[in-house]
Amino acid sequence: EHHAETYDDMSLKNDERWRANKASQSLDDDYYRGTAFHWSATLIMTVQMLPSVLPTYALMGWSLPETFAILLPSMLLHAVVWNAIHPPMH
Repeated sequence: EHHAETYDDMSLKNDERWRANKASQSLDDDYYRGTAFHWSATLIMTVQMLPSVLPTYALMGWSLPETFAILLPSMLLHAVVWNAIHPPMH
């Protein structure tokens, strides 16, 4: 639903037809509405990356602490930058 409420130029749909839409109404209770994604989404993305990141980094000779030392700050930076450059919608 998140990008369903924006046009291609990322401006917000705010007409009556959109506001009556089920997808729009499902976003009304979202505390983080208008941001790129909330912190729980960052956690989900990080966990989803583990099955591919851990074996790949292990094959490159990285230890588990080294892998997490690069993965976790990188994901945090990604989330902060993505939310910062995401156009404000409200």
